[in-house]
Amino acid sequence: AHALPVARHVLPSTKGIVSDIAKEGVEETGYARVPLHAAHSLRRFFRIVDRDLSRVSQPLLLLRSASDHVVPAADSARVLARVSSADTTELVLEHSHHVATLDNDADRIFAESESFVARIAPEYAHVGLVGQEGTASGG
Repeated sequence: AHALPVARHVLPSTKGIVSDIAKEGVEETGYARVPLHAAHSLRRFFRIVDRDLSRVSQPLLLLRSASDHVVPAADSARVLARVSSADTTELVLEHSHHVATLDNDADRIFAESESFVARIAPEYAHVGLVGQEGTASGG
């Protein structure tokens, strides 16, 4: 990751990350390769988001997988520590990996999200709900 600013000028791409899913028989569609210029751009964007996290003051529901092989748990801790929200909830998904909406905890994610919306904005709790079958990625 630290070599990315230079490596992107030498190597065009790196192996993609797909199907970090615990559930048997479920696969995620993804890119076989990731362009290093795009990865560098994403890292720069993350720095901007990280810098501005203190501006987030709305209620926050943060869901993370206990065994995510893509995003470290420290990232969730950093988000929670830096936001200004007085109302934060962190839910650890014990039975899924990175692509949790396609994994064993998918039903919990949808239920907890609906409960969160019902709590903070009850007037929108049942408007336009989209389940797994109604999303472009399937989850």
